[in-house]
Parts: sequence; structure tokens; C-alpha cells
Amino acid sequence: MNTRSKWIEVEISGCTELLQCCGNFLFERGCCGLEEEEGGIKGYFAEDEIPEGLEDELRDYIRRLKGLGLSCNKIALKEVAARDWSDEWRKYFKPIRVTPHIIVKPPWEEWKEQGSEIVIEIMPRMAFGTGTHNTTRMCLKFLEKYLKPSARVMDLGAGSGILAISALKLGAESVVAVDIDRDAVENCRENLELNGIDKEVEVVHGSLDVIGDLSFDLVAANINSRVLIDYAFRLRKNLKQDGLLIASGILLSELKMVEKRFLSSGYTVEEVDSIGEWIGIVMRRGETK
Repeated sequence: MNTRSKWIEVEISGCTELLQCCGNFLFERGCCGLEEEEGGIKGYFAEDEIPEGLEDELRDYIRRLKGLGLSCNKIALKEVAARDWSDEWRKYFKPIRVTPHIIVKPPWEEWKEQGSEIVIEIMPRMAFGTGTHNTTRMCLKFLEKYLKPSARVMDLGAGSGILAISALKLGAESVVAVDIDRDAVENCRENLELNGIDKEVEVVHGSLDVIGDLSFDLVAANINSRVLIDYAFRLRKNLKQDGLLIASGILLSELKMVEKRFLSSGYTVEEVDSIGEWIGIVMRRGETK
């Protein structure tokens, strides 16, 4: 347990889609714990580590979400006494079925596999990818649908490693997990070990550039749309011809911009899906121009 005596609580209430977006927003900025309640969330920051200008940035972010039709009822920041936020997570992280065959659960919960079910254990940390967010759900659904046995897979922006773990359990021949964040890399390695596949997935700390010329049949990227756009042409170097890119982290308002960039970079769109304001997209790499 962290012994700091002063913490800042950020309370937000609103629609489910807005709360999911805001939960990710808070974790991206160093939130140490998150509580969910009916119609709201509470995020916690150590007082001496809360990012400068967080409240203004949060309010601006919520204004943009409201412009997409999402509702917000309350934003409030206040000082609270210290607690063990890691224990609070345990109350809200239960086994969930994210696709017809994939179950995601924390290590302290039991689940007996039935039939063709794949059970993935994820330790909730500050890295994303517990399976609850809509972007993760769409990536897992696409992986289940498009991944072919013996495929070589890269999980770009691996976070908790949930996509890398799923790819291997779905039959991938080899998987490389890449993330620029050291904490995410450590969480990814922890989760690989929990699932007994730490020797089977290569974890790399760094950006796409550290991958060099390695070639993949499928790349899964649940990352910010701006990063996706920047990587559109560069990813061709690492995708085999006819290889697939599964991408999410894209807001509905950004879809046309993302499609335009990838189409001009020599991809074709295989499928687009949406949950709430979030988009998932599958694209195929065409011939080199």
C-alpha cells in the first residue's frame, strides 16, 4: 500500500460510453486506481504526482466527447485520505466473456473452461487491456475471426498484453508484443507469465522502429488514431503482402481521416465495426506501389 497521506479524487458521472473514455483518459495520465459505481467513476492521484493542468485538460476532453453526443453530469476534484487502491480494483474486476470463445479474468477469480473457451488471466495495472474497454473487445473479436493458424503476429502498443496472449492462444505461430511504456512492458510480461506463455511471446520495449525489418501476417494495434495515421505507410514494411492490420482506438469522428490515410498508403478496408463512439477496423496491405 502507498503510504502517501494526501490523494486527489476525480469524480465523473455520465453515460457509460463517456465514463469508459474518461477512465482511459485518467489512467493515461497516471491515475493510481479507479472505482466504478452506478453512473460514475472515481479516479485517484497522489497529490504530488497529479499532472499539472489535469482538470482543465479533462474538462476540455469531456467537452469534445459531449460534442459527439455523450452526456456528462458531474466533474469534481477533491482531496481524500489514503487507501489501498489496488485492493479496490478487486471489487470491480470480475471474469467477463469478451467474445463467444474468449474469457478474461483476474488471477484471484476462478473459471472452469468449457468446450472451446479460451481463458486469459490479466492482472489489472495502469496499462490498458483488461478486456472491458470497447476498443479491446473489437480487437479481440477481429482476432478471433481473422487470425489464421501458424500466423506471425505483432501486438503494437501491447499494454497489458491481452491481444498478444489471445493471438498465441488462438493458434498464432509466433507473437511479438511492443510498447513504448516501461510499466506496460512489465505488466505485459507479468500477464504472459500468469498465462504460462512468457517463453513463447517476445516482448520489446520501444516504438515500431525497434522491430526493424521483421515481417508479420497480422498486426494488432489498439492505439491512438494519430499514432496509427503516422504509422500507416511505415507499417507496410512489417506487414506481408495481403497481411492484415487490426486497428482500434479510433473515434467515430476520426474514421474518415484514418481510412483516407490508409487507403492512400495502399491498404484496402476489409471490415469496420463500432461500439458506442469507438471504431475498430480491419485493413489489408496491398501491393507495394
